[in-house]
Amino acid sequence: MKLFFSNKAINKLQSLSQFEHICLNDTQYLHISNEQEVDLVLRTNETDFSAYDEVLETHIGQVHIRKSALKFLGHDNRIDFDDFRQVFVLIVDGHVMNDNIYLQKAS
Repeated sequence: MKLFFSNKAINKLQSLSQFEHICLNDTQYLHISNEQEVDLVLRTNETDFSAYDEVLETHIGQVHIRKSALKFLGHDNRIDFDDFRQVFVLIVDGHVMNDNIYLQKAS
């Protein structure tokens, strides 16, 4: 499994001061949404990694991932940023899988 962050995504995270300790989680675990549907969460500036099950080595460093977030990923994964809509996008094996990833800064 590969995970790549586009230059647009990296630049946006850096401009928001959210380019430290990046993790992938889900809305159900973090209680972000009241919706039944579970979505992916790009959580940044994390300090407690005990809730995470896996670690991926990426070109930007380690990314911690909860097992429940793995279901969103495939073999070749890219996180991009859509300038027009101002949202993060997950592209899996060449197909857009999530066109509005939640972004959360750990407190």
